[in-house]
Amino acid sequence: MPPPSGRSVLPTFRGTALKQIPHTSANSHFGNPLTKNYVHPSSSPQPGPPPTWKPLAKFGGPLTSELPPPSTLDAEGLGHAANTAARDRVKGTSPYWQQLKDRALAIAPAMEPRDCALLLNAFSRVRLCDQQLFDTLAPVVEAKLLYFTSVHLAMVFSAFAKTGESFLSALSREVGARVHEFHSPVEICMLLNAMTKLGLVDLGLFTRWSKHVQARMSQEPFHVRDLSVIASALARVIKHHTVAEGGRQKKEEEDSTAALNAALDPLTDTMDLIAGRALATLGEATPMELARLLLAFTSDSGGVIIPPKQLLESSLECARDKLMFMAPAELVNVAFAFGQVRESLTSASDIALLDASIFERLRFSAVSSAPLFLASEVAGLLQVYSRERREMTREDREGHLEALVEALVDLQAAREIGTAAGSSKKFLTVGVQTIRVARWNSMVQASPRSTDTGVQTRVEVSTAESQTNPVGKKGRSVSRLTQTNFGDDHPITVHPVDADHEAAIREEAIREMKAHMEEQVRITRCNGQVRASIADPLKLHATLKVRLRAREESYRAEVERLGREHQRVTAELERRHAEDLRVQRLRLERQWQVRRSMAEMPKRKEDPPKGGRRAAVPQPIRIDDEMFRTPREEVSIKDGLYK
Repeated sequence: MPPPSGRSVLPTFRGTALKQIPHTSANSHFGNPLTKNYVHPSSSPQPGPPPTWKPLAKFGGPLTSELPPPSTLDAEGLGHAANTAARDRVKGTSPYWQQLKDRALAIAPAMEPRDCALLLNAFSRVRLCDQQLFDTLAPVVEAKLLYFTSVHLAMVFSAFAKTGESFLSALSREVGARVHEFHSPVEICMLLNAMTKLGLVDLGLFTRWSKHVQARMSQEPFHVRDLSVIASALARVIKHHTVAEGGRQKKEEEDSTAALNAALDPLTDTMDLIAGRALATLGEATPMELARLLLAFTSDSGGVIIPPKQLLESSLECARDKLMFMAPAELVNVAFAFGQVRESLTSASDIALLDASIFERLRFSAVSSAPLFLASEVAGLLQVYSRERREMTREDREGHLEALVEALVDLQAAREIGTAAGSSKKFLTVGVQTIRVARWNSMVQASPRSTDTGVQTRVEVSTAESQTNPVGKKGRSVSRLTQTNFGDDHPITVHPVDADHEAAIREEAIREMKAHMEEQVRITRCNGQVRASIADPLKLHATLKVRLRAREESYRAEVERLGREHQRVTAELERRHAEDLRVQRLRLERQWQVRRSMAEMPKRKEDPPKGGRRAAVPQPIRIDDEMFRTPREEVSIKDGLYK
């Protein structure tokens, strides 16, 4: 039976065709096209060619394993397929995205607003910024902007923000005219974040947005995650109009500054409202979200807005409580984020509070879970500490971190024997340098107190470091003083100390220099291993095999010990369970004997009265000592009799 005139039949999987449904805006928004029943146009089914489409099991998960090939999908099915692939975390390197792109380029004029929004959002979620695809869909989106809902408009705006595209004039006009259509916090967050990333910092537009956000916050609760994104967007706008334009306006009249402050009042009022509302859900936020919220009140705003004291203390307290339960990669990200917060703080008390709340707890958590860190994570954490001039105690450096560096170098070489030299050199270049900076930051500093003048003096001990390039090149021997808060090149004065402290200071300096020399020997040994690995890879391979065999034997012995402990504990539990069962059985037997004796007691019959028969009166219960014995006492008595 031939298809009706005016309608084309699309080729599909297994030689079938799509159901004859005209593509209009009315039916393209209902139903899932991926679940449609595909029927053959002819009455008698004919065998088709063998299938050539392979499922996405290699690149995706269970949601994408049954997807049809993109070449057979219409516009609606293409949007659903892209959204499903993004939800199933199909990697951006999968060829499936290229097939989706080719199909989208072929049917771009027929795509509806919802289809464009789903497709662009899916590509942006996997970080695919295809210039040809966005150039093709931009005219389609611009021509149909009036038919976009608030959700789809936010998705398109966010997608184009991640790609750096600019057809901003049409989008900004449409968003400015439809501000009051956006109600959900997710839509508001996506739009504000996308507009600031695209460079839309129009003060009039964001003034309308600020009033709309205040109205929505009075009607609907906002989570701290949404509040942090909104605060970051508003802070970037405030920074643009104060810091970027402040230098030009200083040369103009003073009235312009007052007018600018008055224009920024709605944005600052919204920031104050966000600071108060965020306290309600701080306990549900992650440390990264808390860091983003604090950055919005510090560096993102250019120092114009001062973070409230209560918000700062509560955020640091909530973030501190979650650091002990985070993975190594998360710890590194949190350290970097709060390092940026530390750089943006200006008050010494706030910096001290941040150090005591976050960095001390983070240091303790990192050292306690040191064996779980990868080489790149250790290098990143040490870089954060060296950048922030954070001090590490000697026990942490020598007992954990430095030993961890050496162990991770061996582990990295064992994992990749073919590229052991390159990976070890790359890690040593970062790790050893950061350890050196951390050691210079935390060298011995004696701080005796002068009882006469009441001032605190400090002795800076100068040492000499023989620097060696981690890749094997020798450098000059440089003598330096320990770093202070003034910087590396600031001149340091040596204050006189009492005679009682000279011996202790000398001994401590000798111990520090001895430890420093041991570290240099260890670094030289590691460099020698790297050079030897380049010259003789077979010897390195044999050495690594010996180390791995020793580790396997230790692990095997530990597994056997744990197995024996498990058997012992299991036997003990079985014995206790059997004893409890026997005690319960004896208790039940005793109860049954008592009830039977009560039922068999003789009843004394009295003479019945003249008017009738008198009721029987039960005899008193005979009580002996055996009835007061507990089940455990009976068990012990019987065990004694059996013995």
